[in-house]
Formats: sequence, structure tokens, C-alpha cells
Amino acid sequence: MRPFRIYISAAIAFWAAGCSVVTHYPQRTRCAQDLFQRLEFERAADEFERRSSDLDRLCYNFERATSYQAAGRFVRSNEIFVDAFQDIEGFDSRALISVRDSSAFLGTLLINEKAAPYRGEPFERIYVHTLSALNYLLLGDKGAARVEIRRAYNRQTQERLAHQEEYNEALRKSRAYGVYYPSALNTVRCAYEDGRTLARVNVFQDAFSYYVSSLVYEMLGEYNEALIDAKKMLVLRPGSRLAREQVARCVQQAPQLGDGTTRAYADVQLPQSGQGQVVVLMACGLAPVKIERSIQLPVPTGRGLTYNKVAFPAYHTRDNPVAMARVSVAGRVFGVTEVLSDVERKARANLWQRLPTLVMKSLLRAAVRYGAQKALLDSGHQRDRPLRQAAAMGLGLVGAAVEQADLRSWLTLPRSFQAVRGIAPAGRHGMTVELVDRNGRPQKAILEPVEIREGRITVVFLRIIGTRMVIHSRSL
Repeated sequence: MRPFRIYISAAIAFWAAGCSVVTHYPQRTRCAQDLFQRLEFERAADEFERRSSDLDRLCYNFERATSYQAAGRFVRSNEIFVDAFQDIEGFDSRALISVRDSSAFLGTLLINEKAAPYRGEPFERIYVHTLSALNYLLLGDKGAARVEIRRAYNRQTQERLAHQEEYNEALRKSRAYGVYYPSALNTVRCAYEDGRTLARVNVFQDAFSYYVSSLVYEMLGEYNEALIDAKKMLVLRPGSRLAREQVARCVQQAPQLGDGTTRAYADVQLPQSGQGQVVVLMACGLAPVKIERSIQLPVPTGRGLTYNKVAFPAYHTRDNPVAMARVSVAGRVFGVTEVLSDVERKARANLWQRLPTLVMKSLLRAAVRYGAQKALLDSGHQRDRPLRQAAAMGLGLVGAAVEQADLRSWLTLPRSFQAVRGIAPAGRHGMTVELVDRNGRPQKAILEPVEIREGRITVVFLRIIGTRMVIHSRSL
């Protein structure tokens, strides 16, 4: 297909996509975000649904499911997580660039990344199953939670391969078009000064997900599986007290599983008669929001270099006054919550790893636009050259205008997932949650009742936004 005919097809795709390809997701969802931050979760879910579009369907489902979870409507939350899971499965069942995907790829090649349906980042796809499992625990359905943690495990093993496939496809096409330009990739990566640190973050596996998984298996008495996931969690966070305690807990309850590595861990206290356990799982703060950055990069054209705008996303930290929580139940101090998954750090690392792919696709867009302009100027008769020159100039202006970064992301995710665990006497007791900042200074203290059953594990879910908090619990 000749370049200018390709661009005509892209114009049709642009028209079909509507405003989603020229407006930014954080701006379109500002009202819904404000409602979520004011703890008006069901109104936020309704607003996210009202703003939903076909290209952004998965992203909006992420937001709606999280909003309903925070509202305590766990059944409705899981219904939407199921929709999200089915969308993700649909994406995965097709080749990276298939006939069905050709129009979407054409849009990303000639317009911007927002012309394709949002597929979710690797860590976001994992959290679909982890948060769905948490919903089932809060509904008292351990069997269904087990299904979701298995899916989360499978998802963690799939995402690395998908990431590599996307990179390989972009690399192949950029080389085919003659725009593979390593120095351009380095120029963009230099914008991330902490790149070396981010490169060491594992964005395809998640410690919080492994902790929830180990907890579910423990509740079901499947201590071998619980031990395996606790060890995986320990690999990701070697200094984790919760991970070491979970390994020791599994071995104490099933001594035959002990080996040379687990014997080195100190014993943990198990509940006695008249006692139960409390596991506090906390979603703290708000994940960062994407913003746009742009630079001028040289693109080889066969006649030298032409400089073109390249837009790419970056993350902006949102204000999170609370860093952790100090928890006590019935006068027993459990301690301070431990960060198991730093969602912000994971998001930044994921973006840093995807930058080469995004930049290569941006250079591809610049090269194809240049080819389309050249085709307009070189074709036709001399008498219509002024018209063709005007069209080529217009094409360049439109190309520069629609060269935008894709700022879609799961905005209602927390900044971090944390946990703390302890033992308390059975009965209905007051649970004190003291919110503290990163310097350990108290911000707010909240007292909530919690039901603890003898010999059972009570799961408490805290959603912290600013210094506000909602609590949901279930004794299993």
C-alpha cells in the first residue's frame, strides 16, 4: 500500500476512534478521580462508566472494579474484574499483529498509541487476579480465591514473554523501515536518571500477590503450596519480615516440609486456645499519574536527517501523606505495616523497560509520515503541485498535533500494598489504626471494631486515600 493511501486509511481510523486519540485519559477522568478521592466510590464507578469508550474499556473496568471494591460491593467488583479478565484473554489469544488487530496497529503507527485498545501493563494484569482473590476472601469464598491466585501465578509467568514479543515486533519493523536509531533510545532513557535502579525492579512478579496466594493456601491447609509462594515472596523481598514469618509458619504447621533453609528462620507464635489471627492488608495512597514529555529526535530519511517530535509518557507522583500504619487490636500491638509491593516503583520500572519499544514506534510514525509527504510531493502533475504542497504541509501539521503520549493507566491503584499480621483474643474488639507519614509522625488515628473468631484468620482490608480510610473485614 502506498504511503499516502496508508494515511487515508489512518484518517478513517482516526475518525472512528474519536476524541480518545487526542485527549488525555487523566483529564477525561478528573471528575471520577475526585469522587474516588472523596470516598464517594459508587458515584466514582458510575462516572467512570459514563466516560468509558471502546478503546479505553479495559482501563475503565480497572477503575470501576477498584471503586466497587473500596465501597464494599465485592460481588459487583468481581463481575467487572471478570470482564477485564476476558478482555485480557481476548488480547492474548490473538497474535501481536494479526488481521483483526491490523487497523489498531495502523492507528498506532500513524496516529499515536491511543489509537489501539488499552491492553494493560503487566503489573496491572496481575493485580486483576490478586484483587479479585481479595474480594473472594472478603466474601468468605476461599475456593474461588484459590482459582484467582492460580490465575495470578500464571499471569506472572506470561507477562515477561509478552513484553519481549512486543519489543521484538517494534524492533523488526523499525529496522525494516530503516529508523532503528540506538542513540535516540539512549537520549530518551537519559530522561530517567534512576534507570539503573529501575532496571533491577521485577515488574513481572509481585510480592503482595505471592503473600495473598500463600495466605489462601494456608487457610485451605495446603501448606506445601503456601510455603512455595512464601519462598517466592522472599526471593523478591529478601529482607521481608512477613515473608520469613510466613515460611516459618508453614513449616510449623507442616513440619515435614522443613529443610535446611527453613530451619534457619525463627519460630513464629501460633494462636492458642481462645485466640485468632488478624491479617491486615492495606492499599495505601494513590499510584502515580502519567504525564507527557516530548523531545525532538533525528529520523533518517535516506536524504539525511529530519527532526521530529517524539512524545512519550512519564510518571508524576501524587501527594500521599500516609506512608504506613501502626496497628493494634485489643491492646496488642501488631507493629507497623510492611510494604510488600511498591506500585509506584513498579510502574516507573515498567515504563522504563518499555521506553525502547515506545520510541521505536514513535520513530516509525515519523518515518511513515515523511514517506506520505514525499509521495504527495512526487506524484501527480506539475499544475497541481501547489495543492500537493499544501496537503503535504497539512499532513505534517496534523502529524505533529496527534503525536501524543499514551497516558492511560490504572489510576485508582494504591501507591503501595502493605500488610501486618498478629494474634488477638477471640471476640469483638477495637482495632486501632494509626496512620503515619514516612518520618513516622502520626497523621490520624482511627478505631474500628473487628470480629475475631477462635482458630480462624480474620482478613482486614484497609483502603487509605490521603488521611481517609475505609475498612472491610471477614473472619474465615
